[in-house]
This record gives sequence, structure tokens and C-alpha cells, in this order.
Amino acid sequence: MRMLLGMCLFLSLAANAQGTGPCAADKEKFCAGVQEGEGRIVKCLQEHIDELSPDCKTTAEAMQAHIKAAGNACKADIQQFCAKAEPGEGHILKCLQKHHSKLSPPCKDTIKVGHKK
Repeated sequence: MRMLLGMCLFLSLAANAQGTGPCAADKEKFCAGVQEGEGRIVKCLQEHIDELSPDCKTTAEAMQAHIKAAGNACKADIQQFCAKAEPGEGHILKCLQKHHSKLSPPCKDTIKVGHKK
């Protein structure tokens, strides 16, 4: 479950740090000199978690709550279909998406809500 938590937090913060999302200003403020890619921006934002803007922090907290629910809903599916998936860079999520038709209903619903397919 910890792998899923880290992977989802990575994806959610990365998505919100780009463009005009609630973490874009925080990215500029704390991570302007950090090269994008390989999770460096997310790691930078995590290092400044206590200093993030209220909107970014609220987004991160909401994502963490969703991640916890996804971890619970998808735990058996991850073990069954994605046990060999390498943690990080979205590999577990990609694996779950690849096996979407075989996933348990709660896991499907959690992934659908989290990624708004």
C-alpha cells in the first residue's frame, strides 16, 4: 500500500505543480532551480510541505485522503496483478489501468474518481 500511496502522491503533486494548478506558485517559489523529471519537483514540494500555500496544502491533503482510500480499495488488486510492477514513475497505476477490466469494483471506482476518465 505504501507504494501506491507514494505513486499517487507523486502523480497528484506533479499534475498540480504544472500549469496553473494550486501548486504552480509553490513550484516557482520553492523549486525554481530544480530540473523537471524523475520526481524531482514532487520531492522538492514534499521537502517544503510545511511551507506550501494553503491551496496547495489542501490539495495535497485531499489527495492523501483519496490515496489512502485507493490503497485500501486496490490492495488485493495490486497484489494479484501488479506485484512485479516497479514502484515509482506511475508503474503501479499503469499496471492497474492495464488490468482495468479485471479489477475489483471498488478499485475501479477509486481509480476512475481519482483520474476522472
